[in-house]
Amino acid sequence: MIFFNVESQLRQYPRYFKDSILNTNQNFDYGPFEELERLIMVQNVTVQSYSYIFKEHGIYVFENAASGTVTIIGVVSEAQTCAN
Repeated sequence: MIFFNVESQLRQYPRYFKDSILNTNQNFDYGPFEELERLIMVQNVTVQSYSYIFKEHGIYVFENAASGTVTIIGVVSEAQTCAN
């Protein structure tokens, strides 16, 4: 599970960067992130944090909707270990 810091009043929230060539899971369902954007932009819901559980290994790229700052998340399978 990962937690994203969100400042909905400043329109700072994670948006999946679907066109990034670094993404490795072409079947990733980023619908929950589109729903988060809809809640903030359309319904004006105040959000301070957002959590998500990645169920498949891979590389996932996100950008901050306000600043464009990129976050790259690497998810490994249970059989893998992270390099030191």
